[in-house]
Amino acid sequence: EKAIMMRKKKIISRSGALEYIDSIVEKKDIGGLEILMGWLEQRADLLEPRPQERNIPSPKGVLFIGVPGSGKSLTAKVVSTIFSRPLVRFDIAQVYGSYIGQSEETVRKSLDVAEAVAPCVLWIDELEKALAGGASSGGDNGVSARVFGTLLTWMSEKDSDVFIVATANNLDQILASNPELFRKGRFDQIFFLDYPNPEARKEIFRIHLEKRAKNVETKEEMKDSIDIDALNLDDLASKTRFWTGSEIEWAVIGSLIAAHNDGDRVLLQKD
Repeated sequence: EKAIMMRKKKIISRSGALEYIDSIVEKKDIGGLEILMGWLEQRADLLEPRPQERNIPSPKGVLFIGVPGSGKSLTAKVVSTIFSRPLVRFDIAQVYGSYIGQSEETVRKSLDVAEAVAPCVLWIDELEKALAGGASSGGDNGVSARVFGTLLTWMSEKDSDVFIVATANNLDQILASNPELFRKGRFDQIFFLDYPNPEARKEIFRIHLEKRAKNVETKEEMKDSIDIDALNLDDLASKTRFWTGSEIEWAVIGSLIAAHNDGDRVLLQKD
């Protein structure tokens, strides 16, 4: 299995627009999003033989839309873990070339490579930027439109075991320029990732505090650095309304730096 994965990594690295993501993110690393996690676990079960015997089609893909920092990229990595599939990032911006027909050929080759290394999860990040102008010819002689059309056709007709995870920040922009992207059959479902609620914020604080409280080598909890039981997470959650998960993470890091610079002491609530 390791030899096969190494071979797949080499094939992906030579494609140019594809990148093998080696980062493993577990479900426990996500705060909140219980409905989404349940939906993903249901679809992971569809990859087993019995659903196929019942003529239930394999899942095609999912689109995550939400504010920057809400955890879309992190959730894309969790999909790979839940589905037990390697994660391949597709950077559509890399397919555009200066020669006539080069961009369309590159996107076709990239999709062929993704199918060749299947089963896998194909992650298309910041979809609205990559497909800007895809529904019209614009000022690029129709290159964006043809690249967009190639991707849409492949998404509708593919029968390989490639699960698509697309992420985007701006729903209005996509609806205005590329409404055909939302036709049923291209994505199984669309999820909006909003600002986390108080319970989710509390859990996100706990996740990042526990991560920073463990010794890098021994994985033992360092009570002289962070004592989570001594902190009031409910108070922190109540004071961070409209904070994203990434903002909470960097608040934890910043407070830890403050405690370290103040005599290398334990992290306190005031930090």
